[in-house]
Amino acid sequence: MKRMFYLFCIVFLFFFSISHASDRTVTLQLPWLHQFQFAGYYAALEQGFFREAGLRVILKEGQPGLNPITEVLSGKVEYGVGVSDILAQKMNGAPVTVLAAVFQHSAIIFLTKKDSGISTPQDMAGRRVMLI
Repeated sequence: MKRMFYLFCIVFLFFFSISHASDRTVTLQLPWLHQFQFAGYYAALEQGFFREAGLRVILKEGQPGLNPITEVLSGKVEYGVGVSDILAQKMNGAPVTVLAAVFQHSAIIFLTKKDSGISTPQDMAGRRVMLI
């Protein structure tokens, strides 16, 4: 119950701060070229959801070799759509925050036996991993 209360407070503060923004411009770095997989962002933009929240959102097209996480960390953009490598970067000390996890492809998960001693990604350091 305590967790739910804290989650509610965080969500409330987030939406309260957005709703009181004064036409703030933010840029969202897409990981690839403009295409259908980003339709939700374009629909929200066209239907005015960002504008109603006091945000002017710019959707920045990706390109080969461009890493959205690097763009965010360098300050070139405020937000980025990343992939699972963000977890590795976070574990290596990158000051990033994951706002949402959305599976667009099949999820890759690691399974271990309960008695393996592996309960966090850090516990896998130096271990062999099999992907099928």
